[in-house]
Amino acid sequence: MCTERGGGERGRSRGRRSVVRAAAVALLALLALGLAAANLAQGPRLRTAEVHPGLVVSRTDQRLVLRLNQPLEALAPGDVDVSPDAPFVLSTEGSDVTIRFTGMLATDTRYTVEALVRSAALGTTRTVGTAFTTADPPVTTLVGGERILEHRLGDPAATRTVLDAATLPGAPAIREFAASGDRLAVVTDALPTGGAVEPSGRTAPGSELRLVTVPARDGEAHGMSDPDAAGATAPGAAPRLPLIALDRLEQLRADPRGGLIGVVGSGTGTDGVARDRTLFLIDAAPGVDAPAVTALADADGTPLVVDDWRFVPGTGAVVVRDGSGRILLSESFPEARVTDLGLAGPGRAPELGALLPGGTALAVLDAAGGDARILELSGARTGDVRLPLPETSALVPSGAPAGGALHLDAGTVVDVVAASDGSERIELRTAAGSRTLYAPAAKDTRIGRICLSPNGERLAVERLPAQGGEASTSFLAIDGEAAAPRSVIGGAPSWCA
Repeated sequence: MCTERGGGERGRSRGRRSVVRAAAVALLALLALGLAAANLAQGPRLRTAEVHPGLVVSRTDQRLVLRLNQPLEALAPGDVDVSPDAPFVLSTEGSDVTIRFTGMLATDTRYTVEALVRSAALGTTRTVGTAFTTADPPVTTLVGGERILEHRLGDPAATRTVLDAATLPGAPAIREFAASGDRLAVVTDALPTGGAVEPSGRTAPGSELRLVTVPARDGEAHGMSDPDAAGATAPGAAPRLPLIALDRLEQLRADPRGGLIGVVGSGTGTDGVARDRTLFLIDAAPGVDAPAVTALADADGTPLVVDDWRFVPGTGAVVVRDGSGRILLSESFPEARVTDLGLAGPGRAPELGALLPGGTALAVLDAAGGDARILELSGARTGDVRLPLPETSALVPSGAPAGGALHLDAGTVVDVVAASDGSERIELRTAAGSRTLYAPAAKDTRIGRICLSPNGERLAVERLPAQGGEASTSFLAIDGEAAAPRSVIGGAPSWCA
């Protein structure tokens, strides 16, 4: 009897515990539902905001993605405010709001974004916001053939030496440079074996192309690691250098988006092959331990004679003007091919102008024909280039050579104008008129290369003193209202490469 009474009590106890547990679970579920309902009732909340501060100042069509905690109704453009003002296209998918900036943003600038969002479930609304500061990308200059300096236009104290020629074998003079990712390509004078210049002068080959690797800003004293220097380390595992040695190397350029470097070479190298203005393309992408060097050839395999050339950014393609004056597009994707763009002909002498900021549009100027046009080469991204290319008639420069005129768009051009007294100035012209952007304080100061920042916000002006002395570079705001002009030591600004 006692045993039976005890068993019944234990059964009743277990039953009570089950009821308590069930009640607790139900209560927790109700609390969870209540919290969820409360969250929904309070309106959507911002979880994360994603944007690349560097890409928004160097490329168009970059995105800011706002990720919220619940699905949303579609937003209208008026629901979003961007300050400072910047044009954008808006899309909503589920709980994500994507703001695609159609242009490029200003450098070193704090942007705030606010969006009025509405819950798809309950219709409750909330204003969410975020802020980000765009990058201040480096620009580099060459000082006396001896040093390459890196500058941050928003921070004068951040200037540093990224390469000193004294750290290279034989301490050769640096003639040209171009940057691609963490690698810096430099054309230097070649030195005889032993690193000493002979009394008779420079020996052939006269120029060498070297690659060095740039570590982080808190890296080595010179900010650069050379694989040929004794005891040097190479963060990017760069190969033994030089990559190319010829009598003459010139027109060194880089496409940082594609990790490519190119240079035009002439003369007879160590392989005994004679070259006449051959364009060499080098794959210097991160992770490539032994960069491949390819000589650009015509459709029949004959090396092209190249008078002038440009990369089509981010495509691996190049546009060249060959020795006969033809304008050619050379592509490597989806297969290697060379296309004559059909711009040359009787009464025409086309010259390559500058790429428009942020895209794949190229200005082509024709002094003989007296016109200018903007060619759109975006088809090179997918290997779908079809002739005739999309083009737009453009404002003709006022007399500057092709290399000294820059189109901001089809209706806006910046060029160098010479006055009757021999002085020079830089003008910005539109169909409505012109205004002076820059005039040297000394009339005998010559204007060298001019080029635009990647986002078209600033103009770099190389200044060459008439009586010798060190070149310098001034950086001017195109709109005349942004940051004050800044001047730095050194010429050959990297925006021009």
